[in-house]
Amino acid sequence: EFGTSCPRTDQTSPVTLSHKPSSAVVSPSSVSPSLSTSHRVHSTTPCFCSVSGQLYPLGSIIYNQTDLDGHCYYAMCSQDCQVVKRVSQDCPSTMPPPATTLSTSTTPPVTGRDRCNVFPPRLRGETWPMPNCSQATCEGNNVISLSPRQCPELNEPSCANGYPPLKVDDQDGCCQHYQCQCVCSGWGDPHYITFDGTYYTFLDNCTYVLVQQIVPVFGYFRVLIDNYYCDVGDSVSCPQSIIVEYHQDRVVLTRRPVSGVMTNQIIFNNKVVSPGFQQNGIVTSRVGIKMYVTIQEIGVRVMFSGLIFSVEVPFNLFANNTEGQCGTCTNDKKDECRLPGGSIASSCSEMSLHWKVPNQPSCQGPPPTPTSVVPRPSPTPCPPSPLCELILSNTFKLCHDVIPPLQFYQGCLFDYCHMLDLEVVCSGLELYASLCAAQGVCIPWRSQTNNTCSFTCPDNQVYQPCGPSNPHYCYRDDSISPSLTLQEAGPKTEGCFCPDSTTLFSTNDSICVPSCQWCLGPRGEPVEPGHTISIDCQDCICKEATLTCQKKACPQPTCPEPGFVPVPVALEAGQCCPQFSCACNSSHCPPPLHCPKNSSLIVTYEEGACCPTQNCSSQKGCEVNGTLYQPGDVVSSSLCERCLCEVSSNPLSDVFMVSCETELCNTQCPKGSEYQAMPGQCCGKCIPKTCPFKNNSGSTYFYQPGELWAEPGNPCVTHKCEKFQDVLMVVTMKTECPKINCPQGQAQLREDGCCYDCPLPNQQKCTVHQRQQIIRQQNCSSEGPVSISYCQGNCGDSISMYSLEANKVEHTCECCQELQTSQRNVTLRCDDGSSQTFSYTQVEKCGCLGQQCHALGDTSHAESSEQEFKSKESEEHGQQLAFRVSEDMLGPFQ
Repeated sequence: EFGTSCPRTDQTSPVTLSHKPSSAVVSPSSVSPSLSTSHRVHSTTPCFCSVSGQLYPLGSIIYNQTDLDGHCYYAMCSQDCQVVKRVSQDCPSTMPPPATTLSTSTTPPVTGRDRCNVFPPRLRGETWPMPNCSQATCEGNNVISLSPRQCPELNEPSCANGYPPLKVDDQDGCCQHYQCQCVCSGWGDPHYITFDGTYYTFLDNCTYVLVQQIVPVFGYFRVLIDNYYCDVGDSVSCPQSIIVEYHQDRVVLTRRPVSGVMTNQIIFNNKVVSPGFQQNGIVTSRVGIKMYVTIQEIGVRVMFSGLIFSVEVPFNLFANNTEGQCGTCTNDKKDECRLPGGSIASSCSEMSLHWKVPNQPSCQGPPPTPTSVVPRPSPTPCPPSPLCELILSNTFKLCHDVIPPLQFYQGCLFDYCHMLDLEVVCSGLELYASLCAAQGVCIPWRSQTNNTCSFTCPDNQVYQPCGPSNPHYCYRDDSISPSLTLQEAGPKTEGCFCPDSTTLFSTNDSICVPSCQWCLGPRGEPVEPGHTISIDCQDCICKEATLTCQKKACPQPTCPEPGFVPVPVALEAGQCCPQFSCACNSSHCPPPLHCPKNSSLIVTYEEGACCPTQNCSSQKGCEVNGTLYQPGDVVSSSLCERCLCEVSSNPLSDVFMVSCETELCNTQCPKGSEYQAMPGQCCGKCIPKTCPFKNNSGSTYFYQPGELWAEPGNPCVTHKCEKFQDVLMVVTMKTECPKINCPQGQAQLREDGCCYDCPLPNQQKCTVHQRQQIIRQQNCSSEGPVSISYCQGNCGDSISMYSLEANKVEHTCECCQELQTSQRNVTLRCDDGSSQTFSYTQVEKCGCLGQQCHALGDTSHAESSEQEFKSKESEEHGQQLAFRVSEDMLGPFQ
C-alpha cells in the first residue's frame, strides 16, 4: 500500500491520511475550526511516501532491481511525495536534486494571497485528491476547502487484444476507470494468443515460462507450460500440464490416465488434492470440465483442461511488468515478443525458444526450429473445414463482438490441414467457447459438429453446453467460495451435470441423488434414506438427511458343550463387541452320577470333549478309574505293554481282572554295530555301521562305508567298504596290468605301485595353445591372420570301476578344456568395400575337467567316432576290471 504521511507537530493533533500510489496526496498537520460547509486547512509540515506500512522521506529509494540485460527498474519517493517508477541503465542511490532554472519571465510574483502553504505549495484554484473520496482546493491566503471528489468522464479505450475493457474501481475506491484485460490463452499443437492479442504457433516437448515478472514486485511468481509430442512423428506438440509457482508453493494442473481413464488432476506440492483445496492464498477449483488456480492476493487466474489453457492477470498490477511466452501486458503489440534480456525478437515464435526452463533432462538437444506466425501453405490445397467454419458462423456470432474469432479460426485451419487428431482440432473451438463463457456469452457449439467434438459424461450425468458454474449441492464444502468460482468461469459453463429431478450430492462426490434426503457419511460418502451403517461402534440409520445413531447391542457369550466356559479375546481393529473363545474348565463339569444298586457307572471319554459322558449300566466287567471295560476289551496299550480285561480262570468265580504283558528289549550289540530304535516297534535293532575285515595275519579291522584300502604286500588288490541295499559288505578289486611295448628300463611305475606304463611321446600337460588363422565369412575376411587360442594336453588316465550301488560299471575321465573365455571382435573387409564386425570366443585359461564317460554299448554317446571305439576295445583287452566278494569276509552281514 502506497500513501503519504505527515509527522506530528507540537501545536495540535495532526490529520494523518493514507492513500493509494496513484493519488497525489498531501496530509496537512493541523485543521482550523470552521463552521462553514467547506473545511479550511493550514499546513507547513513536509510529507513522506507510505509503502506497505513504511515511511520513505523525499528522494529515498523504495526498491531497485536489475534484469539480465542490465536494465535497472526502481521506484523513488518524489519531491511531491509520489511513488515514481522508472527504468534506466544505472540504479541511482539517491534522488537527484531538482534542477534550478533561471527565469527571465516577466510573470508577476505570486503573493501569499494567491497560494496555500502546503507541501508541495499549491496555487489558488488548484485541486488535488484527499481521503474519503474528497478533494482539496486552494482558495488562496493559505485557505484550503474540502469538497466531494468529482470523478472524471469515462472514455472507453481500445484494447490491443480485442477484448472489451472492464470498468474497475480506482485504487482508493472513489471513482472508476476503464482497464484492458490481460488474457493469454493457448490450445492444440499448440497455438498461443498473447496478453496483447498476438497469435503464433510454437512446437516443442519441453517446459517453458509462460508468465513471470520482470521485477519481482510480488515476490517469486511464474506460470510454466509443459509440452509433449502428441503425434507419432514428433512433429506436433500439445500442452500436458500447466504449473503455477508462487512463493514457496507449486501447483500442477494436468491430465493423466488413472485406472485406464484420462482424469484431471490437481497436484499441490507433489501431493494430489481435491478441487476446493486452498493454502497460502492459493485456491484450486473445478468448474465443469476445467481446472482453475486462483491467487487472490494478486488477482491471477489460471485455467487448464487437457488441450486448452488460459492465464489472466490484472492490468493495474502487472502492466509493463510481465515477460515470457504470454507477452508483456502493455496493451501494445510492438513489445509483445520480449526476450529475457529485454530486447524484442522479430517474431513471438522465435521469442518462445528463449523461455525454456533450464536443467531439463529430456531437453538437452538443439532448440527446435521456430514455426511461422502464419501457417505455411500445404503442397496440395487444403479442403474446406466445416468444423472450423463454425467459429465464423452464426453459432458463435454472439461472441464475435466480445472476442475476435479470426485467430482461433486460423489455428483451427492449421490443425485441420495438418490432419491432426480431431481432439486437437476441436480444442480451438473449445477454448474460444470457454473464453466467451467467461465473458458471459454461452455458445452451444458441440451439437453443431455432427458428433465430431462430442463430450462423454459418466452414466449418472448428462452433458450441458451452458450449465451453471455454481450448481446446487446437497452438501457444500464451506472452504470453496461460490463467488470465486463464478468469477473464474462466468455464470455459465459446459460440463457434465445431473439430470433433471436430481442434485449433486456434495462438492467432494459427483454422484447425483434424487433428493437431498440422503445423509452425509463419516467419510463423505452418500447414505441412502433408510439404510443403516456402522460408525464407531454405533448403528446409524439415515432419516430425513440426518444420521440417528445408537450403541451397538452385543450378544451374550455362551458355550454349548459342558465344561467349556467363555474366555475374552483381545479386540482387533474395527471390532466393537468383545470376542470370546470357549476353553475347557473341568471344575464346571457335572458331578458324578449316583447309580442304583446292581449297576455301575460307565464313564466314556471322547476326543475333543471337556467332560466325560456318564451312564449307569448293569453289565459287569473291569472297572478302571470309573470306567467299565467288558471282557476282552483293551484297557490300555503301549508299544511295550498291552493290558486286557479278562475273566478269572476259576469258572466259579465272577471276578474280572486286568492282565498285562510287557516285552523286554536287548540293547547290547556286537562291535561295529549300534542299537537303533525302530518306529512303531517296542524293541529296536543292531544296525551295522562298519565293515569288518580280517587280514592274512588274522587281525580284524573295521572300515567306514566308502573307505578304500590296499591288500598288504599286494598293491594290485584293493578293498572297499560299500553299502548295498542297506547291507554293508567288502568289495575286492584286482587290477590287471597291460603289456608294455617299451624296454623295461624305460617303463615307469604308476603312483599306486601296481603297473608299469610306457611314457607317451611329447606328453604335455593341459595348457593354452595359439594358432594364426585368417577369418572368412561369406564375401568378407580379416585383413591378416588372427591369433586364435585353444586347449590341448594330457589330463591323466581314465577309470572304469563297478559300483554296487549303481549296479553297473562307472567310468571316470577328465578332458582338457577351457576354464575362462572372453569375446573378441575383429573387423572383416568385404568385396563390395564395406566392413562388418565379427565376434569370436578367445580361450584365456585351460584345465582338466571331469566328464561323463559312456560305456561302449551306450547308443546315447553319439559324439564318439568309430575309430575311438576301436581304440577303446584294444585297450580293454589289455586292462580288465575284476571283482569278487569274499564269502568269508561277510561274517554277520549275510
